[in-house]
Amino acid sequence: MDDFYMGLTSITPPDGSALYKGNATFTSALSLDGSGLRGAGEIDFLTAHVDGGDLVFLPDSIIGPLTAFENQQSTDSDVPYAKTTSGYIHFDPHGERLEVTTQRNAVGLYDGEGELSGTLALDATGLYGVGYLDLA
Repeated sequence: MDDFYMGLTSITPPDGSALYKGNATFTSALSLDGSGLRGAGEIDFLTAHVDGGDLVFLPDSIIGPLTAFENQQSTDSDVPYAKTTSGYIHFDPHGERLEVTTQRNAVGLYDGEGELSGTLALDATGLYGVGYLDLA
C-alpha cells in the first residue's frame, strides 16, 4: 500500500456475512485502508444476487460498479427474472432497497422478452423500474 495507512483484509465465511442489520449478505473479501472500506464480492438481497469488483461500503449504504446482476423470478413477491452484466448499484439497507442503474448494457427482463435502460429498484414490495422499456 502506497498510502502509508495501516490496513487490513478480511475474508467472509463461505456462506457470507450479514450486512448492516442482517437484511443482506456479502461474500468474499473486504479491505480497509486509506481509501475506505471496500469489497470485491457478492451481495445477496431478497431475490437478487450482485457481483461487484470494487464496492464501497459507506456507513449507510453500499455503492459501486457491478459485473453481474441477477434477480430470480418469484411469484411470492411478484418479481420477474432480470439480468445484466454491467451497471452501478446503490444498496440502502435501512430502506431495504437495492437499485441497479444501467450503463452499457440494458437489464434483460422476463427471460429476454424485454429490456430496460434506466434504473431498477428492488424492495420487499416488488421490482420497479424507471427508464426506457423495450418489449421485444
